[in-house]
Formats: sequence, structure tokens, C-alpha cells
Amino acid sequence: MTSRKLLDTAIAFSFLLTSISVLPACAATQQTQTPVQSPTVQVEPEIVKPVISDLKADSMVAALGTTQVTCTATETGADNLTYNWAATGGTITGAGSTITWTAPSLSGGYMVTVVVSDGKGGASKKSVVINVPEKPNHPAVVDAIRYTRPKRMPVTIKPNMTDEEKKKVSTLVAIKYEVVELSCLAHDEDNDPLTYVWQATGGKLIGTGTNMQWIAAGEPGTYTISVEVSDGKGEPDVFQITVSVHCCSG
Repeated sequence: MTSRKLLDTAIAFSFLLTSISVLPACAATQQTQTPVQSPTVQVEPEIVKPVISDLKADSMVAALGTTQVTCTATETGADNLTYNWAATGGTITGAGSTITWTAPSLSGGYMVTVVVSDGKGGASKKSVVINVPEKPNHPAVVDAIRYTRPKRMPVTIKPNMTDEEKKKVSTLVAIKYEVVELSCLAHDEDNDPLTYVWQATGGKLIGTGTNMQWIAAGEPGTYTISVEVSDGKGEPDVFQITVSVHCCSG
């Protein structure tokens, strides 16, 4: 082989190597130039909520009393708002933006809550506290003691009798060992159950509650019979009568 042929062969082989190395680079260049699509982002619409500007009610209501609770709410573009009410005690009557709340019988603080909805997913809530004070107690009151001897008409003795009433009531008397019927007339404005405690400075008391029997003392003299009436909550009321015991029929 001549030197000319060797030179031509070397040139051809070098061109072949150059072509092979250029092809991948061109392919890689074409791949990087392919456009990339951006993902589609969906934007959720903003939920508009009703605005509760006021929730009015009496701050204090007596046991079993009532008060109106009024909610003032608005929302732009919403024509029909709905009102859902709830309470931690008592009862709710009515519907819409104004309801009536009836207090329970027990004292305490009670929460009334309203949820206002627009029907499109928007809702707002507001609460108000209403206090129910403890009910004042009315103590027991003794109205009278009725005193009845055997075969005699009852005599009713009341506290704080007027002079005219005293003139119409005879003096209470008994003969020794005579059995007298006693009755206490009392009341309580709260209708609380009442207890009765009887005492006498002589003789003997038999029974319990509003009706008692008194066996007169065996010695002539003046004796007092008292009754204490209580509702278990306040001060008891005490009333007493005076009886003259004679040795014989009177």
C-alpha cells in the first residue's frame, strides 16, 4: 500500500468516528427542545358566610319565665337565611329569626345558640347566656290552732287577732285529765312539705303532724301549748295558746 492510500484511509476512518459522536448529541438536543405542558389548577370559589350582627335576649329570667331571643343576620346575595336554635336548658318555641325561650325551674346559667345558614354551604353561629336566679323561699306560716273539747264546739285561735275577734273567742279551758283535740292550720306559698313540732308545759301530747291530742294536766293551773311549723328551708313559724286547767267541769 502506498503512502497516498494510507492517508486516504486514515481520513475516511476519522470522518466516520466524527459522524458517530455527533448523532447522539443531536438527538439529545432535539429531546430537550420538546415543550412541557403545565398542569391545570382549579380555583375553588370562596364560601361567603352570613354575618350575625346581634343576638338579643334578657340577661336574667325568673324560673319558668319567658323571654324573646332575636337574631339579626345578613349576607350579600342571600335572600333566604335559615335559623336553627338550640339551648342547654329550658324550652324553645317558634322559628325564624325570633324565638321564645322558657326558663326551667332550676336556677343557673343557660346558653341559647343560633346557627344561621344560607343554603350554599355558608353558616355562622352565635350564643347568648341567660341567667335564672334562685327562687326566693317563702317560709311556712301558722294561720291558727283549733282547740276542741269533748262535746263542745271548736275554738279557733289565730295569731295577731284584733280586739273584736278576741271578744268572740272564749277563754280556753279544760278539766284535769280531759282529752282535747288540737289542729294546726298552716300554709306555705311554695307548697313545700311542712313539719310540725308540738310542745306543752304540762299534760301529755299524743300524735304527730297537724292533728294532736292533749291530755290535760292533773293539776289545776295555766299551761301553754305551742306548735312549730317549718318548710325545712327558712325560719320556722311558732304559735302558742294558753289553757286554764280546772279541777272540775268548766
